Amino acid sequence: MSEQEATVVVAVDLPQVEARLREVTCWSRFLVGVVEVVKTSHERYTFRLDDGREVPVAVRMHPREHCFSWHALSGPPFEGSLRLLPARNGRTRLTLRFTERPVGFVANLTDMVTHSRSRAAVDLQRLDIYVHTRAS
Repeated sequence: MSEQEATVVVAVDLPQVEARLREVTCWSRFLVGVVEVVKTSHERYTFRLDDGREVPVAVRMHPREHCFSWHALSGPPFEGSLRLLPARNGRTRLTLRFTERPVGFVANLTDMVTHSRSRAAVDLQRLDIYVHTRAS
């Protein structure tokens, strides 16, 4: 099972970052391994993963905490959160946490062996680019 956490500060203010993250169907632009996100109903989505799986997911915004959280509605654990905090000079601190269990023996073995690069950190680098494309 893969549990990861990473934090980054982006040079975009919190309201703009929140507005971008409300576009959940665009999360495939920054979440590695997510090929497509399709809205199915209120706070319900299907995340199509690069391994071919389609995961039904509940995504919730927690406005008071400036946080987005998600979890799989069925199948192996696939859950996470994106917490936003205002930082100085119109910047925003983003913390991404997620838990995922790969499906299958080979995928689990690969997950145990390859922890040299944090996927959460890569996701946040891609998220930084994503929020800047609209903010610019």
